[in-house]
This record gives sequence, C-alpha cells and structure tokens, in this order.
Amino acid sequence: MVAVTDAGGVAFDAAFTAGAPAVLTGTIARTMQKRGREPAMAAARRAIEAAAAAGVNITVVAASANSLEDVLGAEYIMRTIIELGFTSL
Repeated sequence: MVAVTDAGGVAFDAAFTAGAPAVLTGTIARTMQKRGREPAMAAARRAIEAAAAAGVNITVVAASANSLEDVLGAEYIMRTIIELGFTSL
C-alpha cells in the first residue's frame, strides 16, 4: 500500500501512537554513501526485514502530497519492495 499524506510527520506519529511495531524512514535520494538505486534498495530491505520480524505487512507513506518527488519516491520504494519478493504475509 502506498499512502500520500499532507504531512509525513503526522503519519509517522499516528503509526507510532497506534502501535505499529516499527516506523521506518527511507529515501530515493543519493547520499554520501549510496548512489543510484542503493538508497531505495536499502529502505526496501529494512522494511522487509522489520515486517518479517514482526509478522506484519508494509505500508509506504509519502512525506507530502505537495511534492511529486515524495509521491514518486514512495511508489519507487514500494515497487522495490515487491521486486525483492515481499508481497504480503
């Protein structure tokens, strides 16, 4: 599932408050250590590992509906999660 919110921080707080077993952040942006697909792959792998450990599914939330880059980044990370073989538990 990909969700788009007006404020990612609010979604983060809501998930945490509602008892989500893990709330993670990820990016598609290059970093000092990661280039190309590496940031998205790292985010996808962290999400898969956390979901498998907790026995839950994954929801990807874009930080802002006002930023197309955030929406496309969330979609890209979700597609990467599926590409790595995680569809649901």
